[in-house]
Amino acid sequence: MLVGTKVILEEIDPASIEQMRMWRNDPTLRRFFREWKDISKDKQQSWYKERGNNTHHNHVYFQIMAVPKVADGIKTEWADIDKRVLIGCCGILNIDWRVRSGELSIFIQPDYHGQGCGKETLTLLMRYAFEEVNLHKFWGECYSSNNAIELYRKVGFKDDGMIRDSWYHDGKYGNSYVFSILENEWREMYDKEGEKK
Repeated sequence: MLVGTKVILEEIDPASIEQMRMWRNDPTLRRFFREWKDISKDKQQSWYKERGNNTHHNHVYFQIMAVPKVADGIKTEWADIDKRVLIGCCGILNIDWRVRSGELSIFIQPDYHGQGCGKETLTLLMRYAFEEVNLHKFWGECYSSNNAIELYRKVGFKDDGMIRDSWYHDGKYGNSYVFSILENEWREMYDKEGEKK
């Protein structure tokens, strides 16, 4: 379990996988995912059995839990940690243990965008990738239609390049950004607790 002030990353609860499947099948959200077909309940169960419960040595997954907000006039504070709610999923995929490289995977439900949950999830995951998994390189891909690329850059990922016409949605092709952060770059920006220097 990785604990921040806004989010908690924990092992995926089997009770969460149906909600995750519903998000993945939502046409307005699916345009950001590689999987372009509806995911059946059987397929989701197979994924969980093979990877989602962290039994596959090349993949690590977490469910993202947010502590609900309590409005206090203009000020917003995070409430009791026991009242957390599922807001997404993240992980380190396709780990290459020889090269010490892993691929970022992250999804946060749109109602929680712009509240710092994504930024904190990324910083917790980077710390885990470099301090616990012992990666040298943590990388990802982001479709050009997804403005999350700015967040990745903000937390320290560098642009590696662009893949042309790598996705197709609504009759149009689009490019993808490829980005990464190396262990030494992360150590220059963050302390061992994952706090920016």
